[in-house]
Amino acid sequence: IRQKYLEANQELNIYYIASLFSDLAAKIKPTNKEIAAFFEKNKAMFKEPPVKDKPARIPELAEIKNKVKDALIKEEAKKKAENKIKECVEKLKKKDFKQAAKASGLKTGQTAFFKSSGQIENLGPAEIFWNTAKKLKDQELSSILSNEKGYYIIKLGAIKPIEEVKFAKEKQEFGQKLISEKKNEVFGKFTEELIKKAQ
Repeated sequence: IRQKYLEANQELNIYYIASLFSDLAAKIKPTNKEIAAFFEKNKAMFKEPPVKDKPARIPELAEIKNKVKDALIKEEAKKKAENKIKECVEKLKKKDFKQAAKASGLKTGQTAFFKSSGQIENLGPAEIFWNTAKKLKDQELSSILSNEKGYYIIKLGAIKPIEEVKFAKEKQEFGQKLISEKKNEVFGKFTEELIKKAQ
């Protein structure tokens, strides 16, 4: 119960190095030749599903040039972001956190305190950062983390202790809620299995 209560209520903050796709995408300006080559290589990606009487089709490049350009930029930005964070990992062997980030041309920052279920401004859903940071020792660096916005290396800032008096008050009710959730989960799986067997 205490473990689950901590996951739901404890707050912590982190220091991070971020290699964000959006920062790199702004600098990528593909030529018409590059866009055409990307389209040729990835035509299946742009296939349109059948509509009413029309069969599925791959449009001509001229019809969807901007869409192809955006897809190319997105892919290139991801590759560059990954290379930059890997480069930063190497630099972290010799330099400190901020110096390594600066030398790799990456952003650093410190978050406000957050719970695992929250959102972190500019970084996205907090869960992956909270779960990773909770396991880190003081000054220990994480391995590379990723989400739909970019790649990150983090270290733990501080953990706010929970209010023990509040936990003692809420413990019983919180425990009952956990049992109820577990029952629903088990019952859901059980009914799913029954339906599968009946088919």
